[in-house]
Amino acid sequence: MTTAGSTLFWTVDSPFSRIVLWALCENEDNHVKPVHLSWAELNNNQTIESKLGPERTVPCLTDNSSLPTSDSLRILATFQKATFADWLMSRDGALYRCCEGQWGRVMYALYDGLEPKKVRQLWLIAVEAAEHLVDLTEENPEKIAKVSLGNIALHTFASFCVGLKPEWRSDLSPSLTGFLASLEQTASFLKLRAQLETQAHLIRCDAFSRSAAGAGSSIEAAR
Repeated sequence: MTTAGSTLFWTVDSPFSRIVLWALCENEDNHVKPVHLSWAELNNNQTIESKLGPERTVPCLTDNSSLPTSDSLRILATFQKATFADWLMSRDGALYRCCEGQWGRVMYALYDGLEPKKVRQLWLIAVEAAEHLVDLTEENPEKIAKVSLGNIALHTFASFCVGLKPEWRSDLSPSLTGFLASLEQTASFLKLRAQLETQAHLIRCDAFSRSAAGAGSSIEAAR
């Protein structure tokens, strides 16, 4: 568990920051203060050195008593030390790793402007892999008492990929799209969205509870 006085530095358009912040919303017993850093602050060397430590990345967790923790998975481990190892080897842990690896690869390829056909192939492979791992039995938000880390990663990377390529939303099955929309009605997601909306951002987090047309137009407007 984290200690009183811990600080989580994050930035709004970082998927890994959103994952950790959402997990924090699911773990209210963690005494962590979220502090947003803008891209301008992240590009300021003095800010980087004083707040983020040698790795100079967000998300970054610090408690002023040890070196900052910058890797998102290591930060998540501090939230649930007793159960983290078992979770990592579970089906939900496999879903998390799939999303971080395969969906993350697609997201970075979109940012880097790689060859469209190759990126689309990677996308379709990533979607198929995730659909084999996700549990779609709880599509009703009233049944989702706690959002798992795997589902947090799935929703986050899906939001970024669809935000960057709105037309790809149609590649998701109706059941998966419905499940992602149901996650947007959970208590922890609503807390996450409230924090994200305090900052200017390009990629919306609520892409699946709005119409496909509305999602695409809002991204283009933000750009």
